[in-house]
Amino acid sequence: MATAARVGDVSSSNIITIDEFAERHLSPSVVKIDVEGAELTVLDGMVDVLNQDGPDIYIEVHPQHLPIFDSSVEELISRLTEAGYTLQVGDHREKGGRWVDIEDTKLSEYDSSIPVGETGHTYTIRGVLPTVLASSQTP
Repeated sequence: MATAARVGDVSSSNIITIDEFAERHLSPSVVKIDVEGAELTVLDGMVDVLNQDGPDIYIEVHPQHLPIFDSSVEELISRLTEAGYTLQVGDHREKGGRWVDIEDTKLSEYDSSIPVGETGHTYTIRGVLPTVLASSQTP
């Protein structure tokens, strides 16, 4: 299904933050974010959920669109690590693809190892709290 929406388009109807959703319903255990550059805006709307509940997070990152929203990959990574998340990067389009730990805020070294999609360097950042990561790797 095609859409007429374009990167940078903004809509304000029927939108709530994840924090508002969690207040009205259950807090999510997994959050998948694919918002073409507005990733930090979404994180701004889920501060309480990040700090209290620590859901697993999958973010499809479009670095070329982040400047439209006055943000950067480094800022995105910093926000998640400050909330206690352990981060990995991987290619979400490949079944069984590998996840690589992000040890600092520079992803340029990973760009060359991740296939470039039609929209440029697009990859997924996976964030989990260290306690969750440790328990999921235990046989």
